[in-house]
Amino acid sequence: ARRRFQEGFKAALGLEEFLHAVESAEDPRARTSFRYTAAYVLALRADYDTALKLARESKDEVDAFDLEFAQPLSNWNLGFINLGLRRFAAAERALQMVEDGVDQRPLGIHVLNARILRMRLALATGETDRALELAKTNNNDESAIPSIHAEHLATQGLCLAVADQRREALVAAGAADTQ
Repeated sequence: ARRRFQEGFKAALGLEEFLHAVESAEDPRARTSFRYTAAYVLALRADYDTALKLARESKDEVDAFDLEFAQPLSNWNLGFINLGLRRFAAAERALQMVEDGVDQRPLGIHVLNARILRMRLALATGETDRALELAKTNNNDESAIPSIHAEHLATQGLCLAVADQRREALVAAGAADTQ
């Protein structure tokens, strides 16, 4: 978590010892939290196969212990990783579970994360018009940490850039940079 907000993930992660030790943690919330975070970071580094293994283990435990609060994060992580693997149907299924959960229990971070992933999925599958339509939605009033709002704006900028709307893309990128 510290590296996420400070030095980043360029250097080796050194997860081996922790991956071995996580099995001995008694609290399923601790195990799922660690696996979720490790899977996310590995996906950021494009180590999708290892990330997918950890994300599935986390999801299995979230389901087994009925950790309802962790469902949207777990599903989002699976969608994010499957998008990176270009497994679009699996990414769609996981994203749909996040969106279904958001419909039942809207929470700003999940609303924005789902929207970001939906825009990325649309771009990856060549649905530029769909991505642009999603990019028009302004979620600045959603309660989430500034970095999520910045990522949302940056993804809007990416959608606009792909659609060759350069001026609007630069505005969105500039707004993301000031979050």
